[in-house]
Amino acid sequence: MTLKSGFFRFRLSKDLLSIILLFLFLAANAYKCTVFRLTLCDLKNPYFTTTAGYFFTYLMLCSFVILMILRLKQFWLSAVFYVLQLLFLTINLSYYFFFEGYPHLSQYIHLYKEVIELVAHSGARFEPGLLIVLIDLPLFAGVFFLRREISFRNPVIRYSFYLPFLIFLIKFARWDNVKDSNLFNTMDDRYTGELQAIQKFGIGPVNLVNLFRLNQNTKNLKILGDRGKLIEAQIDTTKETPGFFLIQVESMESFIVNKKHKKKHVTPFLKSLSKTAIYYPYVLSYHKAGSTSDCEFSVINSQEPLDQFPSMKIRNYNFPNSLAKSFVKDSFEVKIFHGNRGEYFNRRIALKKMGFPAFYDIFDMKLKEVCWGAPDHDVFNFTLNSMKSARDPFFYYVITMSSHEPFTFTRSYYHTTWFDDISEKKVQNYFKCMSYIDSTLKSVIQEIRTHKPNTVIMIYGDHTPGIKDGPYTQASFKESGIYYEFTPLFIITPDNRKYSEKKRVASFLDIAPTVLSITGNSHGIHSYGVNLLEPQDNFRAVPFRGTMLEREKLFAKIDSVFNHIK
Repeated sequence: MTLKSGFFRFRLSKDLLSIILLFLFLAANAYKCTVFRLTLCDLKNPYFTTTAGYFFTYLMLCSFVILMILRLKQFWLSAVFYVLQLLFLTINLSYYFFFEGYPHLSQYIHLYKEVIELVAHSGARFEPGLLIVLIDLPLFAGVFFLRREISFRNPVIRYSFYLPFLIFLIKFARWDNVKDSNLFNTMDDRYTGELQAIQKFGIGPVNLVNLFRLNQNTKNLKILGDRGKLIEAQIDTTKETPGFFLIQVESMESFIVNKKHKKKHVTPFLKSLSKTAIYYPYVLSYHKAGSTSDCEFSVINSQEPLDQFPSMKIRNYNFPNSLAKSFVKDSFEVKIFHGNRGEYFNRRIALKKMGFPAFYDIFDMKLKEVCWGAPDHDVFNFTLNSMKSARDPFFYYVITMSSHEPFTFTRSYYHTTWFDDISEKKVQNYFKCMSYIDSTLKSVIQEIRTHKPNTVIMIYGDHTPGIKDGPYTQASFKESGIYYEFTPLFIITPDNRKYSEKKRVASFLDIAPTVLSITGNSHGIHSYGVNLLEPQDNFRAVPFRGTMLEREKLFAKIDSVFNHIK
């Protein structure tokens, strides 16, 4: 009797332990989902009622799903559910921390190769906030270990299964936000509706709607059809048409030009260019669903890229506004170069459709890969050798790679101890990359001006480097759920024009109209951009995510950020 009684007491204790662990796990799981939701909604100091409301909703929903799985006695499904939830939260948080935006199912499908390669080369940075997704892992392990002790004969478990679902349905039915605007109507506003939808309904339902609307190619084509007014340059036959050498620098943002370390500029050559060339300190970057590829898309086509789909991967689109096509028609030698693989972001196919007769990736140039992609100096050497024998006029476009996150690719071929005293490793590595880029660009510009003096050179960054805390802060700000980031632009002309913009921002859309104003190209393009060589007080507003932004106001906003941190 004693043994049997003792054994019975042991079984009761395991039952009790399994119930306690189960409810602690459900609470911890609901808590991490709440923190996840608050983070995506950009609610840094939420009201208690908001936090409590999210927590209660997730507690009811997670309790119903998990308890339903356990009741089916398919215990392996609980592990599958937990792992899928873990992946979903991690992917969305990582994307949000990096891009200050939200990934869509169309991006999951169309950019999975890029994401795998990015992770393989440690290009996706780690954020401490990601650890929240593991807060319930020990409790889940305990529940899974004691899963056979959880019995639905126990009235506590049995009623806990029905109650959460009933409460969730009542809460949903009384939800005023749902009555005011359902999920589909809220998301119809493709600019401000997404944040509102996530605040009201969560990222899960928003992604399901995106899945339902996955086949949006016709809608995307319609969006890209709005290209602005036709810009036609006046043909000047009295001047020799110059060549063009455009350099798109990975992760070069605006503040780095004026940044000093140990009383010396981190990028002394770029700083000198700001005084000896045409200099726009703040260029609004279009860094959206297509990530880095959005830069060359918007520059070459003078169009704002799509918000929820990689523009370089859109089907049945022939890029009618491409600057490359205009140059080919005017008998320019047109080439584009990149030290990465041509398949990355669909560049090989998209650039051909844009009209580039020649695209050279790392394999076409027969360059050796170092970490990820070819070193920039090797790419430039190949490009410069090609340029020396190029027929005039020419249009060359170079996309750099060495300064890509995590800013460690230059270690084996560029050495400096200048920044070793910086404790924050990411900032230290970024400064080293920018120092390498600065010295490399100096040599490249000298070579171009020596061998092709009648060449217009444009240098600009593609987006910011993702550094927001510590001894360095990037040129960006967030307002009303929309993220704005800025890069510098330098224009070096054959006649050595000098100008430094003091009150207006530029945008990627301005580069093509500026180029056309120099060439006298007879074909023209449609654009919302302006000619940056002729600064005027009545520069048209900058289009961005469904609104037209005043250039002066944008300049004042980002310049105030710079003045605050310098």
